[in-house]
Amino acid sequence: MSSTRAEGAPGGLGAKLLALVVATGVSLGLSEAVLRAIDFQPRGANRDMFVNTGRALLPHTLTPGFDGLYTGQRVRVDADGRRVVAVRPEHAANAEAWARGESPRASVLLLGDSVVFGQGLPNDETIASQLQNLLLDRGYGVRVQNIGVPGYTSWNEYAALSDFFGAGGHADAVVVVYIPNDVTLENDHLRMAEDAYAVPPSAFHRLTSFLYQRVYTLYLVREALVSLRDLFRGEARELTDFLDPEALAYSMEALSRMAAACEERGIRFSVGVYRDTWHYADAERSLEYEAAIFAGLAAEGIEGFRLESHIRELSLREVRVFWNDAHPGERASGFIARDIFRHLEPWLREGEPTPATRAGLNLPTPTTP
Repeated sequence: MSSTRAEGAPGGLGAKLLALVVATGVSLGLSEAVLRAIDFQPRGANRDMFVNTGRALLPHTLTPGFDGLYTGQRVRVDADGRRVVAVRPEHAANAEAWARGESPRASVLLLGDSVVFGQGLPNDETIASQLQNLLLDRGYGVRVQNIGVPGYTSWNEYAALSDFFGAGGHADAVVVVYIPNDVTLENDHLRMAEDAYAVPPSAFHRLTSFLYQRVYTLYLVREALVSLRDLFRGEARELTDFLDPEALAYSMEALSRMAAACEERGIRFSVGVYRDTWHYADAERSLEYEAAIFAGLAAEGIEGFRLESHIRELSLREVRVFWNDAHPGERASGFIARDIFRHLEPWLREGEPTPATRAGLNLPTPTTP
């Protein structure tokens, strides 16, 4: 009897291992199907999209000419290192004229981080692209430029604006989209000077990046492990962290320098204060944070306005680009673009051509959204 059991053991073990492999494969397959059905998207960053500059105030920029995937969407970066602002086919003539070097009626420059960049969105759904098409729809021949880069904070934006002016860039209005992460003493949010962003990625890193972008279950497991690590390390920021007086004053100094640089050049400068999704969970503290930001702006003599209609008009699920990513999605970005448009329209109307000039230029009469 014992001899029979011994002889059968290897076969029994092999069958169990096979069953385990099959069960694991089926589980992974079901997991992948569910994640794709609920529109889960890997948010992994693509190192190739960034240039490590080694500069203290501007540790990274976008790679000029980049055309590839970033957080699950195709991203195009122009030759100047700025994300492409896409226009709809009916406005192609405007884009072609600007590409030939013809001057737009005016130019608006958006500055910010991943919110302005449009993380998780295709090129034509970013705030900048939606604002561009809205302006053209309303008859304003205004060009929008996008200096939105993931990881940027106020001082990074100041350095990027300085580079823009230094390279001969032109804008008639500069709008900074101010988010809670701007309230920080940190100028290297992506840790370019420390982690894998600062060195050429190894073959292992390229392989894992490739797998994370295509096998969603692997990415989900990785995110869960990272979240647990951060939880035990206590790295998650609380709302009170964004009210730190020292960090707020440091950020306001950067905005003040940007405002001064624009004033020297006769450029309109303003700051749109972005209402974050935490407003759904703690509106009282969210408004306290906003009041502190507006008080700081007022102390510096900087014009500020609210970017809030996306929170007011949409649910949390509707705001998010994906259920696992709180960056604004297409609809939310559209609301933000309209908030910026409403802020700028009185200024645009001040320099409006006369009816006769408009007719001569074959320009449509602006309409109010």
